Amino acid sequence: NEQYPLVPGGTGIIPTFVCKPGKVTLARLGRKKGWYVMQISSGSAFTPSKDQLTKGWEKLPHILINMVGDPENFIQNTRSNHMHWVYGEYGEELKRICEILNIDYVVC
Repeated sequence: NEQYPLVPGGTGIIPTFVCKPGKVTLARLGRKKGWYVMQISSGSAFTPSKDQLTKGWEKLPHILINMVGDPENFIQNTRSNHMHWVYGEYGEELKRICEILNIDYVVC
């Protein structure tokens, strides 16, 4: 952690780390035409090279993922600037809970 200027004249604490490698599930609950819809995806987190890390904003937490599905489909179905993720494969469980709760889902 380090002090980093967030706004002119101000500072704040920003954690700087890269998440560990492993299989991950991503999900986000959003709304489409007034109805809930969950975006579900999966992939494998990997440790980036220093070069890959410096191409982004290296002052924030990162997870880099090789996605299983089509990245363009993922982007087209994203309804928020944040995504929830967890280590492990939980796509089937998420689909089932969506069915129980009558929530549409999109697997990307």
